[in-house]
Amino acid sequence: MKTTSLIFAALALALASCQTPAPGDPSASAPDTQALEQAGVRVYYFHGSHRCATCQAVEQVTGDFLRAEHGQELSSGQMAFEVFDLDTPEGQAKAEQMGVSGQTLLVVSGQERLNLTNEAFLNARNSPEKLQQKLAETLAGLN
Repeated sequence: MKTTSLIFAALALALASCQTPAPGDPSASAPDTQALEQAGVRVYYFHGSHRCATCQAVEQVTGDFLRAEHGQELSSGQMAFEVFDLDTPEGQAKAEQMGVSGQTLLVVSGQERLNLTNEAFLNARNSPEKLQQKLAETLAGLN
């Protein structure tokens, strides 16, 4: 009799732990923010503390383009533009996480990682429209 009671108690606990709350149920847990972040598009720009005019232009052109063309996505969190100084602990940690070691312009969506550093540094100062076009093409290719 004791064994049967223990089996029923274990079965009840197992079933209770497997229940999925209905959508809109206030007892439902908060969404996994890491999973949400991975679902969106992230544009990362890594730079050092000592910055040349081209390095500053890459950040400026990229930021201006994203705010102008993707402002709603930025506001809603579907897209993010994050800038990291490689000479800070936070920047070093993020660079290590992303697998970069120097100045880098990186577009990440899910498992896709697109490095736009060469195009960015070739065009940001003298042909910013080319960098904007590359960003537009890259982001359109992710959708």
